[in-house]
Amino acid sequence: MLGGARILAPECGFSMFARFDAKLEQRLAELKAELQTQLAQGLAGVETKLVRWLFTFWVPTAAGIVALLLRR
Repeated sequence: MLGGARILAPECGFSMFARFDAKLEQRLAELKAELQTQLAQGLAGVETKLVRWLFTFWVPTAAGIVALLLRR
């Protein structure tokens, strides 16, 4: 009887490992998707701020250059 129990133990361990592996892969996939979403949202915010600063800097600069050229 003990011999049969010893044979089942590795099979039971393998099935537990397979379930653990499947859960781990699922959770990692969910985490990856969540991180990608957050990264995309963060980059969109940075892009918006960058464009705002770009116009804040270049519009007065261009206006000053045009004013200097029209002055002549």
